[in-house]
Amino acid sequence: MFLFLANFLTPEPASTVAPQIDWLLYFIIWVSVIFTVGIFVGCVWLAVRFRHRPGINDMGSGPSHSNVLEITWSVIPLILVLLMAIWGFQSYMNISVLPPAGNGTLEIQVTGFKWGWQFTYPNGHTEPQLHVPVNTNVRLVLTSLDVIHSLYFRNFRVKKDVVPGRFNKFWFNATEISPMGKDLSRKKPDGSGYEDLSWSEPSSFEVDQALLEKNDPQTLEKAKSGFDIFCAEYCGNGHSRMLSKVFVHPDEDSYNRWLAAVSDPYRDNAAAVDVGLKLAKNNACFTCHSIDGSAGTGPTWKNMWGNPVKFTDGTGIPAVDEEYVYDSILYPQKQIVQGFGGAMPSFLGKINQRDAIAIMAYMKSISDAYKGPKEELKVVLPKPKEGQSLKDYVNGLGNAPSTAPAPAPNPNIKSEAQPYNPAGAPQSQGQGRNDAGAIKPGPGQNQRRSPNNAAGAGEDVKKN
Repeated sequence: MFLFLANFLTPEPASTVAPQIDWLLYFIIWVSVIFTVGIFVGCVWLAVRFRHRPGINDMGSGPSHSNVLEITWSVIPLILVLLMAIWGFQSYMNISVLPPAGNGTLEIQVTGFKWGWQFTYPNGHTEPQLHVPVNTNVRLVLTSLDVIHSLYFRNFRVKKDVVPGRFNKFWFNATEISPMGKDLSRKKPDGSGYEDLSWSEPSSFEVDQALLEKNDPQTLEKAKSGFDIFCAEYCGNGHSRMLSKVFVHPDEDSYNRWLAAVSDPYRDNAAAVDVGLKLAKNNACFTCHSIDGSAGTGPTWKNMWGNPVKFTDGTGIPAVDEEYVYDSILYPQKQIVQGFGGAMPSFLGKINQRDAIAIMAYMKSISDAYKGPKEELKVVLPKPKEGQSLKDYVNGLGNAPSTAPAPAPNPNIKSEAQPYNPAGAPQSQGQGRNDAGAIKPGPGQNQRRSPNNAAGAGEDVKKN
């Protein structure tokens, strides 16, 4: 009965503090149940025992005073509530007192916005999902770009408000490996089932919503992975969509290999259109922008490229092009599309020309108005040179390798485009390990950074 109630009320406990919270919850519930049943039964018994009987004088001698009864019903509840207070205070302190930085503690920056999460890892990589190793102290530094949110890990039993203009902190230590879906392309040697998806391969955690809606078996397996993350503070009409996952890796090695792989979306000479899709997912672009034409917080990307756009100030442009998209990424409040509220945060210092061109390649691939060569979308994007303008970078793609002929220079890009300045945002040197083999941040990684000044998702990171 007790186990049934525990599993019914709360999901699987998966952190060091979760059992303390659960036992306190069950204690309060059982005390409440016992007293509720006792009081209810007592009331029924008194009503039956002392009910009025016709023809019998049952007025009695009236009430009398009992010191024993008053002490009993005062002292017992006092002891119970003191136990709850002491137990609750101990649990609160265990959650509130952060482990010291270093010594194997992993610190991750968390940014909340309408309506999604961004997790910035020690090497500067950003993800809409959280990955941590098992049995590792994890410190989270929280801030918001707009309104108050609340980061809630229900399996860890921890929650913290995310407030604009402030940096809140809290921590957890995951003791259970998160669920992992099966790789339907790999059977176990004994034929008893399928192997788990690879913990170090980024594609194991990429869920295509279109395939999920079609009930694709492999995508359904991926969707089973991880523990849920919620926003526990109502933050607007997209509050219910502010969902994410936390993946608890079985060891530090698989976590470090995953981080090294996912931090470089350009690995294996990936085509620009594929890199753009990865960057759009990593930077939570699809939280606000749909790719199927449906309405969202921001304008849909479907058929956006090459079509006219009107702004809230009455002006407009005849066609969405590189200059407009790059300007909107860096300064989203400069030209707000009619019918939308301008909720997009700035990605200045996070996304450089290389990343922006990759995202544009993906936008072109889902727009019927794009009439350029398909080969342009398959080019392998080189790293920008210091001080290089957007126009010079795009025109220089004629020398970039590709699976097909490279595109011709684009004459529509103005020379006043933002230059690439790698010194414009803090650069990090990746993760290392201490003598004990625990995760440790690289030089300068403990410095606090504002949400709009973090290293970009597309920046190359040094690997150990």
